[in-house]
Amino acid sequence: MAQWACRALLGVLIATAAWEYVRVFQLEKDVVYHHSSDCVSIDHGAKILDLTRYGDLVLGIADDWEAIQTTGLEGVQAGHLLAVTGLKQGRIRSFPVSIDSFPAGLPFHPRGFYLYMNATLFVLNSAYGLHGTRVEVLNLTSSSPTSVSAAYYGFIPLPHYLHGKVADLIVTSTWEFYLSQYSSEADTGSGSLYTRLLNTANDVLGRENTSVHRCTFSVQHPAACTPLNSTAAVSVTGIAKDKFGSYFVAYSSIDYNWVGIYDRKEATGDLVLRHKVPVRDRLEKIDWDEGWQRTYGGAVPYPYSLSNSLQAGGVVEMKLWELRSGYIYRSLVMQAGEVLKGATCAARQGEFFLWASQRDTMVVVCPVVSAGN
Repeated sequence: MAQWACRALLGVLIATAAWEYVRVFQLEKDVVYHHSSDCVSIDHGAKILDLTRYGDLVLGIADDWEAIQTTGLEGVQAGHLLAVTGLKQGRIRSFPVSIDSFPAGLPFHPRGFYLYMNATLFVLNSAYGLHGTRVEVLNLTSSSPTSVSAAYYGFIPLPHYLHGKVADLIVTSTWEFYLSQYSSEADTGSGSLYTRLLNTANDVLGRENTSVHRCTFSVQHPAACTPLNSTAAVSVTGIAKDKFGSYFVAYSSIDYNWVGIYDRKEATGDLVLRHKVPVRDRLEKIDWDEGWQRTYGGAVPYPYSLSNSLQAGGVVEMKLWELRSGYIYRSLVMQAGEVLKGATCAARQGEFFLWASQRDTMVVVCPVVSAGN
């Protein structure tokens, strides 16, 4: 009887493993590649982790995150702020933006940022070592539609338990910010194989041990942060907010990816789920665009997102559905990797959109196929 039971159990396990392989690791067959033949790319020379519009410019942050993840900080250059011009015309040019009065000797490895009132940039900085993860506050000024300068204003230390785990943020008018917790395992800058294996195991096993964190702050003082009860997830990859008070949170796991649209409780600062939008691919950074009143982001189809050799990726867009309550989601571009290695972030101006990847030094501009939409 025991031998029969063991054989039956083994059969169930084999059948389950075969089903999971088809369901998860062969999703590539369902990915529709489209539109990338009309894209044009330039080599910025650095890997870009986040983008947002700033007038006629697009601002970005760059850092060699992939090298730090795999080999550690040794030999990796500091990250930087950048600007891209010409997106409206589909002829882009990128250039670095220096930060005046940035503290000497402070490591700068930006992971995400938020543009507040089109004047102040809050940058998540994995400064590692004794500095941990902190938010750098920069004041932006522009002397023309195609120029921008940044001046260092101050910083906000994050609690130790969040060091190396967060990747995106938004800031509210009541001087609090909401952080997306990208991982439950800390990135220490050591390039630890153990940490990478733990992250993969959490993804494959569906361990929901990350969340959104709400922090109250004042510049030059440590932030007080609390994990919210909104939703536990394998990974909270991005967060955005529109001017109407809706909060967008991108959740990712190997078998289910979705965007939650939340309302904020004024009394407690908690987020209450209003809509749930299932998405085909793993979203990375997301950003709400006031001009188009839509949310844009980079997207990666599984199983590529489990590997540092990630290839496929594209850009997605989400907007309110005029015909009924809720949101609709569409893929603007998806490619097999011949244009860009992966996709992390995106921005749109006019009939063109820009996208970039934390795994590639190329920056890509593509036309929106359905003009005016």
